[in-house]
Amino acid sequence: MEPSELHEWSRHYDSTQWTVTAILTAAVGGLLVYSADHFDIVLSLGGVALTLLTGFFAASFRSLRARLHSQLPEDDIRYLRSLPMFRQWPVHITVLLVILILWLRLLMVNRPALCWLWIIGWVVCTAVVVYWARAADPAAKGLKRPDA
Repeated sequence: MEPSELHEWSRHYDSTQWTVTAILTAAVGGLLVYSADHFDIVLSLGGVALTLLTGFFAASFRSLRARLHSQLPEDDIRYLRSLPMFRQWPVHITVLLVILILWLRLLMVNRPALCWLWIIGWVVCTAVVVYWARAADPAAKGLKRPDA
């Protein structure tokens, strides 16, 4: 592929990633606020699943962009990177983990008898998010870091 075509695909995946994750994060936030006032265990577990789906899509698109960026010349990559203090990926993962903590709190407050189950579920969900975050990290794959 030509560099211009790689840039176009990169832009496409970047736009798609932020559109999808913004819509899903807004849906998760709305569901979390609604569930706080009108608790329903099915809605809450659906919110956890939707939070995980958001993380999956973000990691998936990041991984696709990393593969594209690995084919670009180093000079082009320089323009696609954020400054170190503005790296977005760790912030995005932190937000997902905070949302998972809020779901855990909601489930524990409303169904304390199942506290052990919620904690185990949160640990599993956290492990999945961290795995996806690591799997989507271009440096872990030996690729050039696109930074997102």
